[in-house]
Amino acid sequence: REFFAQKVIDSSINGIYIYDIEKGTNIFINPQYTNITGYTIDNINNMSKDEFFGLFHPGDQEKVAEHMKEVTSGQGNEFELEYRFKTASGDWIWCLSRDTIFQRNEKGGVKQFIGSFIDVTERKRAEEAERARQVAEQANHAKSEFLSNISHELRTPLNGMISSSQTVQRFIRKGKLTPERLNKQLKDIVDLGHHLASLINDIL
Repeated sequence: REFFAQKVIDSSINGIYIYDIEKGTNIFINPQYTNITGYTIDNINNMSKDEFFGLFHPGDQEKVAEHMKEVTSGQGNEFELEYRFKTASGDWIWCLSRDTIFQRNEKGGVKQFIGSFIDVTERKRAEEAERARQVAEQANHAKSEFLSNISHELRTPLNGMISSSQTVQRFIRKGKLTPERLNKQLKDIVDLGHHLASLINDIL
């Protein structure tokens, strides 16, 4: 049975580890763990607690620490976490881990837990690409709506200025352009011009 269990562990597509809380490091890893991360058990054993914890992305360290508290509390059966981990080659990969209590100490506290993880980097990249696409679509929609609204806002005073100017031209052709009519139309054009300038300043 032990031989069979070892074969299953060694051939697993998941990275498998046993983490010792007192030592603050993994005391067992399977071959897939090394395949995914590049670290051997000797590499890990030669790290201090801080060095090992430093392999977790700074943006994820707080939730990793919280995850560790939940696991070591002894409450619950299975704990799941997504996080970024630095490989031996210096690359960041996304991992999805599931941990469960493996061994307790004499007082009933959690001494070790066993976990398995998979590399979900490609899935996370696909999700990020999809989010970026959605954001771009929303931005383009917002831009189109903004330009449409601006076009309408600018067109209104422009049309008014054109209409007032055409009114002046019509009065001139008919010989009915009085100083009063001219002043009124010019005042309308000036007011519309100020309104247009105000709109442009707001846009800028």
